[in-house]
Amino acid sequence: MEAMTVLTWGRYLKPMERYGAQVTYSPTAVTYSSPLLSPGTSVYTWHSRLNFQNARMQGELPILLGKHRYHLASDFTDEPADSVYFKVTIYDQYHDFMKDIIINGHDGDFEYPEHASEYEISLVVKSNQSITFRYLILGEADNFKNLSFKVSPDLKLTEFSYPKANGLDVYIGRRDSGSWTVPVQSDHVQIFYRLSNSEINDPVKVDAVIDKLLKAIKQDKQLGKLPIRVRSYGYPLSKINKAKE
Repeated sequence: MEAMTVLTWGRYLKPMERYGAQVTYSPTAVTYSSPLLSPGTSVYTWHSRLNFQNARMQGELPILLGKHRYHLASDFTDEPADSVYFKVTIYDQYHDFMKDIIINGHDGDFEYPEHASEYEISLVVKSNQSITFRYLILGEADNFKNLSFKVSPDLKLTEFSYPKANGLDVYIGRRDSGSWTVPVQSDHVQIFYRLSNSEINDPVKVDAVIDKLLKAIKQDKQLGKLPIRVRSYGYPLSKINKAKE
């Protein structure tokens, strides 16, 4: 089964990214402003691999396959418009630089080289005054064909769907990470719902959230017609799965 990875802006910033910047975090977005930064400066970087001792966090980006084509889609507002871009930096197994790939705008494709071992995705400024960033989605380019997706304003719910779906999978996960992975299946709708720590550690709250979600799905004219399976992702919910299927 293929997968899509959704990434948000975490709280780890390098000294250059922090210097002189005004950064406002909220549960739904991050607003960053540093008008004095030189053009070409990365204001935030997602990594496929990090030195855990220094960064105190794991890499957020998924493992990519060589000679495969990937698509990047994002949701942000920049001031002025078109004042930021994405840069994909690729390294070999010795962490030697291989190439940079520039993606202008909110989305674009790139091919991952055959002998690449790790990579980074950076948000880079041109003449930016401020940016409000919500999320970035990364997956194989072919998976985006005929695909529609949406992320709820509160970033709790992510939905991927294809035409002529004959089933719907609801995945329940934990909302304590800057990235989350959603399995995708071309003949199903996939909904990934993230629960807070207080919710996911309380079976009563988990049941209440799932019941509310299933009720909303069944009231939808299109989704309500599909058979539904409730699954966990990265957390054991076997009793709930058994009760809901």
